[in-house]
Amino acid sequence: MATDIADDAQLDRLVAAAVGEAGRLDVLGSAAAVFDDDRLDSSRDLWHRALDINLVSAAVLTRKAAAHMGRGSAIVYVASVSGRTSQPGRTVYNVTKAGLLMLAKTATKGRTEHALSCDPDGPDLHRGPVRERHERHTRVVDHNEIVGWGAKETRRLHA
Repeated sequence: MATDIADDAQLDRLVAAAVGEAGRLDVLGSAAAVFDDDRLDSSRDLWHRALDINLVSAAVLTRKAAAHMGRGSAIVYVASVSGRTSQPGRTVYNVTKAGLLMLAKTATKGRTEHALSCDPDGPDLHRGPVRERHERHTRVVDHNEIVGWGAKETRRLHA
C-alpha cells in the first residue's frame, strides 16, 4: 500500500489496513530514508524534511502500530552504520540515523518483547529483550538474515 509516511492520516490508513487484514500486527518494519544533505550548509527545511522522514515518521508509525502489537511482536528499524560512525560527506543523514538507533533502544520499552535495529551496510541487526533494566542486546545478526525473517518469526511466535 503506497503511503506518504510524513502524513499521519496515511499512516493511520496503513495500520488500519494491516490490522483489518490480519487482525493484529506481529512485525513492524520501518525502512524509509532520504539522503539529502548539504552538511553544515543544509537549510532548516532540509533538516526538518530529513528528520521527519528518517526519524519522526518511524516514531509516529511505532506509536500507531504498537497499539495493535502484543507480547512477542517485533519492530525492525533499518538504520545505518552512519548512525554510529560519521560517514564522509554526510551530516544530516548521520544525525537522523543516530536518532533512529536511539529510538530502537528506547521507544519500545514496555511495548513489545523485542526491538530491532538494522544496519543495511553490515552486521548490525541487534535483537534482544527490551525491558526497563535490560538494554543489552543479546545477539548480533547479519542484515541478510532479515530476508524471510518476518514470516518465520511470526510462525514461531504463534506456534
